[in-house]
Amino acid sequence: MPETLGSMLREERKQRGLTTYDVSAATRIMQSSIQAIEDDDYERLPAPGYIRGYILGYCRFLQLDPQPFLRQFELDTGNARQNAIEDLTINHTAVQKYTEQHDIPWRTAIIIALVLLVIVVGVFLLLSSRNQGAGQNVPVPPEATSTAPTGAKKAPFTFTVQAKNGMASACKVVCDGVTTYDAVLTSGMKQSFSAQSKATVTMANPSALTVTRDGKALGTGKAAPTTLTLGAKTK
Repeated sequence: MPETLGSMLREERKQRGLTTYDVSAATRIMQSSIQAIEDDDYERLPAPGYIRGYILGYCRFLQLDPQPFLRQFELDTGNARQNAIEDLTINHTAVQKYTEQHDIPWRTAIIIALVLLVIVVGVFLLLSSRNQGAGQNVPVPPEATSTAPTGAKKAPFTFTVQAKNGMASACKVVCDGVTTYDAVLTSGMKQSFSAQSKATVTMANPSALTVTRDGKALGTGKAAPTTLTLGAKTK
């Protein structure tokens, strides 16, 4: 039987005397998803981007290099797609011969072109309006920002960003002008940060993330991509 991603991870887990429950509890990945990965049952899992995040979390917990497992995942899913294509029955009568096809009347072609133009313009205007709304920083609680007078000393502060279970979002964190994180946080993943005076958290899907400072969760107020600004408090 050829080696697959699921069999590789299952073997590594069993060598360590662990159960799928142990992996789920440590990685915050649902036990059903762990079992689906080990069974190579990708129909029970979300999009490939989430699966890669699960693989990274699984390998991190087992202290394994994730690259061989990610490559095996690509091989497994690529072979599955290729087999599905090869199994298709091609209908050779579905397309007419070139000599039997008719040119589209020029009036019909003009109408189709106009309809496509209207659709493109409408999509462009919709995306532009969303980007304008997303570019605005949302209000933050009073404790998240500092209004200290000039010359006042500011105390360093820490905060965490965590993905909610079963959800994921791209996240970029800039602390004191330096980008400290720019990647995707998936189900249960958590990152901690420290800043001297100011930090910004840009989230593609704010509803999937929780930003916590001083034990208090800071709300974003929007579901669209947005940026949360955190400031230091004066001593």
